[in-house]
Amino acid sequence: MDIGTLPGGIATRARAINNLGQVVGRVQKTWPDPSQAFIWDPTTGVMQSINKDPGDTVVPNAINDSSVVVGSRLPAGAGQGEWIGYIWDPVNGGQDLGVIPSDFEASYGLDVNNAGQVVGKSYYTDPVYPLIAYYQPVVFDVPNQQANSIAFLSAEASLIDDSGMIIGRKLFDYCNGSGLLLLDGMGGYTDLSPMMGGKSGIPEDLNENGLVVGWIPGSQYYLTDAFSLDLSTGIYTELGYLPGDIGSIARGTNDLGQVVGNSTGPTPTLVSRAFLYDQGVLYDLADLVVNGAGWTLDVAEDVNDAGEIVGVGTYQGVTRSFVLRPR
Repeated sequence: MDIGTLPGGIATRARAINNLGQVVGRVQKTWPDPSQAFIWDPTTGVMQSINKDPGDTVVPNAINDSSVVVGSRLPAGAGQGEWIGYIWDPVNGGQDLGVIPSDFEASYGLDVNNAGQVVGKSYYTDPVYPLIAYYQPVVFDVPNQQANSIAFLSAEASLIDDSGMIIGRKLFDYCNGSGLLLLDGMGGYTDLSPMMGGKSGIPEDLNENGLVVGWIPGSQYYLTDAFSLDLSTGIYTELGYLPGDIGSIARGTNDLGQVVGNSTGPTPTLVSRAFLYDQGVLYDLADLVVNGAGWTLDVAEDVNDAGEIVGVGTYQGVTRSFVLRPR
């Protein structure tokens, strides 16, 4: 089903779904109007803006089962180096998450668990070389709007589960050297790349059983390979591609171990197809849909424990967000 759009929206891009079936994402409006972050409720079918101010640009990254949304906010009129971590909930509305005290000037909220713990990154730019930014992984102190560093290295805290386990990644080389990290929240960390045969991983999601999914750089600079890493067993798996494709990204997983993402076709078009990986089999989601006339399913972003999948596709030539429900 198409989840619709906000007034004035010309395209929607869903990002995450919780176990209530609520969806968060962004609505693109006509330039130069800023994109609006939204939450969509399946019980009412209503989509509402969760921007703090209509002139802000808000990018949501995660939603927990208490309808708490985290992401980043660029205030109206601010420059690209002035993003601030952002949190929204139905009671308190939107508020900023803050930065590390002292020289840090910006932050990003990346994930929230069901205990309300929020992780992300904070950064500052070099005063002599302003194109260079220094990042540190953080846990946000939400009531005090402050980011607390949890490791003194260039990295981010990407994901957090309900037990408080934090998965991050090094940021010294995004394409050719970003190592997957297990952060202990007290300054220590473990490099997980040996569990992946020394490969550099970019984490995208984490379930409650210790399954991390994401992507590794492929054989060429524009290619990626989807992976899963089971921290409880140490099993590392590269998920492969749909037939005829040359790249893939795993973007979401649930507690059943189902994985969703997208598979990428060859150049020059690099056509993207949404996939479901379940019990060792990679499915083209378009082949499973019974009422998908007029749709192309480009990217599957997330899946909840009921098997509901949210993603982005094209419907009658317009970019729209979809929810798929299992039969």
